Amino acid sequence: MIWKFITTDNGMVFYDIDKSPSKALAVSLYFKKLETIGKISLTLIGALWAFLVYTENRVDIKRWDQILLFVTSNLFLLCSFATYYIGFDFVMGRIFYHATIDFQAPIISFWDMAQTINFLGGISCSTLTVLVCLKR
Repeated sequence: MIWKFITTDNGMVFYDIDKSPSKALAVSLYFKKLETIGKISLTLIGALWAFLVYTENRVDIKRWDQILLFVTSNLFLLCSFATYYIGFDFVMGRIFYHATIDFQAPIISFWDMAQTINFLGGISCSTLTVLVCLKR
C-alpha cells in the first residue's frame, strides 16, 4: 500500500516543459535544491563521525541516551539522503517519461517534505548529540 502510493503519479497534472524556459529553469533549480540537501546530509554524517573519532578526548558517548541520540541523528541523515536518492530517481523518471512536471502534485510534495523533515531532524539531533556529549 505505501509503496504503491510513493511510486504512483497521484494527482499529477502534466505541464509541457519543452516550450517554456522558465519551467525548465524551475525544474533545474528544484533538482539543485534536492541535490544540495542530499550532499549536505552525507557531509554531516561524515562530520559527525569525524567529530566522534578525532576528538575522542572531548566527546564522551557512554550512556544509553547519548548512544540513542547519536544513532537517531545518523538515521535521520541517512533517511534524508535515501529520500533524495529515491525521490530524485522517481521524479526524473517521470520527467523523462512524460517530459513534464507538476511541483504541486502530492507525490512531488511527499518526496520534498520527506527529505526536508529528515534533514532538519538530522541537523537537530546532530547538534544535540554534540552539545550533550561534549566534555566540559
